[in-house]
Amino acid sequence: MKRKEQYQDFHDFIIEGTMLCLEKYTINELPLTEVCKKAGVSRMTVYRHFKNKEEVVLEYFELIYDKFLKELLELESINSLILSEKLVGLFVEQEEEIEKAVKGNYYSLIFQVFAQKMTIFL
Repeated sequence: MKRKEQYQDFHDFIIEGTMLCLEKYTINELPLTEVCKKAGVSRMTVYRHFKNKEEVVLEYFELIYDKFLKELLELESINSLILSEKLVGLFVEQEEEIEKAVKGNYYSLIFQVFAQKMTIFL
């Protein structure tokens, strides 16, 4: 496996491990040792990839919203009705993640990423 691919794999494992742990913990309570166990990486590896837990969550939602915006840009035409329908669809798809974010006390991070991405889009 190439070094770049391994780096990306570890990066993805950390994101997945963090999001799994957030099913049990709030973001403030989340122990890094738990993330390391779920991700199968060391503490040092986590810190090589991310500054903090919030950065992991931000990246997770950036990927989701980037995909959503890419789909919007691929539409032949878009108006306020189509945009509204697509946004409702996104929020329905993300219902569990949003509920988890409210319980885990990191919903403001979701809003931050969403607002940033929509500002760029509009």
